Amino acid sequence: LASQVELIYNASTLQKEGYKEVYTSDDLINSLSDNAKIVLMNDIELDSILDISNSNIIINGGGHSINISNENSQISVSGENISLKNMLINHTGKSNTIINSSNSGFFLENVNINHETTDSTNTQTIILNNGGTLKNVNINTTSTTSIVGVNCGDNKTNIKNLTMKLTSNDENIIGINSIEGDIDIDGISIITNSENAVGI
Repeated sequence: LASQVELIYNASTLQKEGYKEVYTSDDLINSLSDNAKIVLMNDIELDSILDISNSNIIINGGGHSINISNENSQISVSGENISLKNMLINHTGKSNTIINSSNSGFFLENVNINHETTDSTNTQTIILNNGGTLKNVNINTTSTTSIVGVNCGDNKTNIKNLTMKLTSNDENIIGINSIEGDIDIDGISIITNSENAVGI
């Protein structure tokens, strides 16, 4: 999968736009206030849940990684209008979800996600309980059980240029799942190892 992120070597432009530089996971967690604009200057190692409960937050990864290895950790988004941009998200723990957004206005742009789990429950890489926007996103998920790449909620989900590679020992693989919400798709590729996979 071609990378969607670019390393930012000089953050001065973002600083002029009001972004705060963060270097550690503690810096990141302590910077999550309302209306925060954050740029990562290093790869971040998380050993707990990243709980984004405040609103109107932009996190620009600067091309760096958020690495999650704790078995039950994930990125939990309950605040409104949260944007994650230009980053790699790597998850090698047992959690069955890597991003769980429960509020409106979630935006994911120029992001690569690598999600490898051995959890015994169903794997859902991204859950959008109230819809959101995915733009230029790569998902690479490996699981021993069934997979849903993106599980959309009740509100509208906008998808532009989404690539998924879903690999599982289970025959039940779904690329995108939605029960009630509308989905607007412009450019999608889904690769699986199962003949019984469902794209959408």
